[in-house]
Amino acid sequence: MTALVLAAVLAASVQARPADPAAGQAVLQRIYVQASRALVQVGDAPEHAGAVLSESGIIATTAEGLAGRASVAITFANGFRASADVVAVDEKLGVALLHAGGLPPMAYLPLGAHPVQQGQAAYAAHFTQRLRPSVTFARVASTRVARDGRIDDRLFTAPFELKAAHGGPVLSYGGEVLGLLMVNGADGVGFALGARALLEFIGAHAAQLPTTVLRVESDPSGAQVLLDGKPAGQTPATIPGLGAGEHLLTLRAPGLPDVLRRLVALGAARQAVRATLFPGAAVHLEAPAGAQVYVDGLLRASGSATLWLPGGKHLVQATLAGFRPYARQLEIVEGRPLSLPITLVPQHATLSVDSTPPGAEVMLDDNRIGQTPLEAAQVAPGTYELTVARPGSHTLKRPVEIPDGADVNLGALKLLPPHLLLAVHAPPGSEIAIDGQPRHPVKPVEEVAPGQHQAVVYAPYQFAAKASFHGEDGEKVELAPVFVAAGNPERQVAHVFADIIQGGAGVLGLVATGFFISAENDRQSNRAGLSDAGRGQLSTGLITGGIGLGLYAVSLFVDSLRPTPQMGFDRTASGEPIDHAAAH
Repeated sequence: MTALVLAAVLAASVQARPADPAAGQAVLQRIYVQASRALVQVGDAPEHAGAVLSESGIIATTAEGLAGRASVAITFANGFRASADVVAVDEKLGVALLHAGGLPPMAYLPLGAHPVQQGQAAYAAHFTQRLRPSVTFARVASTRVARDGRIDDRLFTAPFELKAAHGGPVLSYGGEVLGLLMVNGADGVGFALGARALLEFIGAHAAQLPTTVLRVESDPSGAQVLLDGKPAGQTPATIPGLGAGEHLLTLRAPGLPDVLRRLVALGAARQAVRATLFPGAAVHLEAPAGAQVYVDGLLRASGSATLWLPGGKHLVQATLAGFRPYARQLEIVEGRPLSLPITLVPQHATLSVDSTPPGAEVMLDDNRIGQTPLEAAQVAPGTYELTVARPGSHTLKRPVEIPDGADVNLGALKLLPPHLLLAVHAPPGSEIAIDGQPRHPVKPVEEVAPGQHQAVVYAPYQFAAKASFHGEDGEKVELAPVFVAAGNPERQVAHVFADIIQGGAGVLGLVATGFFISAENDRQSNRAGLSDAGRGQLSTGLITGGIGLGLYAVSLFVDSLRPTPQMGFDRTASGEPIDHAAAH
C-alpha cells in the first residue's frame, strides 16, 4: 500500500512530456527522488526555492528579498525548518549564497563538470505549492543570453513554461546541477545561471564558508601534489583548510604523465582523492586553429596538440565559435600512440531583415553584416543584440536568437524619424496650424519635428492664440494657450428676435397668398374682369406680401449679428491679423 501511495505522489509531482525519450516517467521519478531531498523553501514564499550543494549546508538560491538580511528561514520538503546565514548576495547577477550550519550532514546535489550544451536534456526542480516538490523537463534552448545589452554566456535558457518558480536547481540527465533557475519570461522561457558561474560565485566568498580537509593518495606514492599550480606536498598528503570552490589537482611523478583532476570542494569535513599513476600513450589531436579542446572536462589545448593520456577511456570534446560542438570517447592502450582528427561541422544559419525606410546598417553585437534590405546573410547561430541604424532615424536595438540550421526572417522593421511629442490643451473642437501649415483638429498628442516652432490655435468663440514652442528629440512639450473670448455662444437674443420677425414675415406671406387666391376667384367668376372687391383684394395682397418680404429681409440682417464659432479666427486678441492663406 505504501509503495502504491509513493508511486501516486511521484506521478502527480512530475510534469512529463512523453514525446521526448528523456522525459520518460522512470527518468523523471529518478530525478525527483534525488532532487526533492536537496530542495529547500527559502523564507515564507512557496515559489522561492534553494538548492543544497554540499553536505556542509551550502545553499544556492536567487537574491530576491535577501539583500541586507543576516539570516533567513529554510524549510525542507519533509517540513524540517532551520535557519541559514546569508553569506553573499549579488543583486545584479540575481544570485545569493546561504549556509545552514550546525545541522547533520544533509542530502545534496553535485555540481556538473561539463559545459551546458544546446539541446541538452534539463530538469528544473521547484515547488508547485508549499513544500510540494516537482520536476519539469525541457531541453536547453540557448547557451548565450542577451543581458543588459551584452551577451552573457553565464546564463542559459530552456522552455520550462513555469510561472513564478525560481531558485531551484536545473539538473542534467545524470542528476548533476547544470545551473540555478533564476527567472521565467512571459513566453515560458526559463533563464538559469550556469554551474560554472555558481562555482565562481562560491569561490569568491570562500572565506565565509566552511573549509575542507583534503587527503590525497596515489599509487605508487611519493608523487608531487600541486593544487591550482602551487606545490602542496607529496602523496600521501593531507591538506587542511581547502577553501570552497573549484580547484585543479595535479599529481606529478618522474617518468609518468601528469594526472589532472578537477576538484570541487564545498566544505565537507574530509574529502579524499586517490589516483593510480601508470603509463599511457601519446595522442595527437588534430583540431582547427582556435578550437578549445577538453579531455574529461578539463581544457587541455587550443588547436592541434599532442597529449599524454593514461590508459583507459577518455572523453574528448572541442568547441569553436561558428561550429557545432564535437565529442568523442577514446580508449587509450598503454604504449599505443594514436592520432585523432577533430572535424568540426560549421553551424549554418541565415538572417534576413528589411527596414522602413531602407538603407540601414545591420549589426549583430559589434559586427556589421550588411545593409537593408538584407537577404539570407550567413551568420553564426547564437543570441545577439541586433542593431539597425540609419542617419535621420532612431537606432533600433533588440535581442535576436538565431538557432543552428534556421533561416530567420525579421521582416521589415520600422525606423522612427526624430520627433517631439506635442500635447495642446484647448477646448473641444479647436484647430491648430503649425509653422504656417494648413490648420487641422487638435489631437491629444501629435508628433512634430524637433526644433523651434510657431503655432496658431483656433478655439470656438475665441480670438486666435499664437504660441511658440521648442523641443528636442523624444521630448514631450505641453502647450496651454491663453484664449480671449470673441463672442458668447449662449447669447442668442438676436437669433430669437430674428426668428420672431421671420415668423411674422411668414404669416404675412400666407395672408397675402389668401388675398391673391380670393382675387383670382373673383376674376374667374366675373367675365368682365376683376370687380371692385377683387381689385381691393389684389391691392391688399400686394401690400401684405411686400411687408412680409421686408420683414424677412430684416430677420436675415438681425440673424447675421449673432455670435458664430469662427468669430475671432481672423486675428488675435491684440488685433494682430492671421494669414489665412496658409492656415486654413
